[in-house]
Amino acid sequence: VLDTLRVSRRRVSRRKLRTLRNETLGERILHPSRPQIDVESSLMDLDILPLISRWLHVIPAIVLVGGTLFMRLALAPVASAAADTESAELRESIRRKWAKWVMISVGLLLISGLYNVVVKAKGFHLTPVYNGLLLLKILLALAAFYLSAVLSGRSEKAVRFRQSETKWLNILCGIMLAIVLIAGYMKMGSASFEKKVRGAGQAAAAFESL
Repeated sequence: VLDTLRVSRRRVSRRKLRTLRNETLGERILHPSRPQIDVESSLMDLDILPLISRWLHVIPAIVLVGGTLFMRLALAPVASAAADTESAELRESIRRKWAKWVMISVGLLLISGLYNVVVKAKGFHLTPVYNGLLLLKILLALAAFYLSAVLSGRSEKAVRFRQSETKWLNILCGIMLAIVLIAGYMKMGSASFEKKVRGAGQAAAAFESL
């Protein structure tokens, strides 16, 4: 009985496989121009390095922007309303912990940002407007990194900055908001950029243009 069941299952599996092959062949005959999607090969062709760089750019940005907004919208009002000794202890404790995350986030943003710029410049034809916005974004990012580092630092300059903490946090939040808006516009605008052709493909394209 078991042997009979095994034989029956094999026959059914062979029939299903044969039917699937016939349907695939028929689909190619009826629709020869329709692209055939190979999920496995698509996943294998995925370049993982730009994806990792993207993650290493977005996640630190979320940490830095989110932490700054929390300090301005929640921590600063509460700390200013508290007693002097309690406020000083609270600010110092948070500063020490936040400074580590600021340094980590800034380092990852600099490395991943530089890599993303190089990849974008080598792979696409960039417009003058995009290049101008990129330069503006870099300058604003450097200003944001500087203010974040100073407000979380322990030097004499950092202490003087923190005496007007609310003012500098407002400026820092404004800079970060501008960076987010510029980055979103650049992301949407770069979707239509033409890719650069290299190597044999570049020579073939030049030959066709003659």
